[in-house]
Amino acid sequence: VTSTEIANATTTVINNTGFFKCFAQSGAINAGGAGSQEIRMTDGATTKVLFDFQVNPAGGVGQEFVEFVVCVGTGQSVVVVSGGAAQPIRFVSRQIASINGELVNPTALTT
Repeated sequence: VTSTEIANATTTVINNTGFFKCFAQSGAINAGGAGSQEIRMTDGATTKVLFDFQVNPAGGVGQEFVEFVVCVGTGQSVVVVSGGAAQPIRFVSRQIASINGELVNPTALTT
């Protein structure tokens, strides 16, 4: 399991192949001015936005939570973008299968 908090930065959170169970919690405190947080998938040439959390430009506090599974192929990566220091995203992921579909057990699992 990897857990990362991203604030006011663009960070690659997954860059190896396989299937990943992902959780993201978006928290935002905005004293005015628009901001955004995104989870993207890219292959280096094309970028697709998977989730886009918008911050209210009128100010206020917001929080959103998403849970999803993503398949990351060769040359692809998952990137998290935080539009400001007051707009952090907590991103947690765990590989659940290889790119060939072979299940990946948690490291603490014993048989």
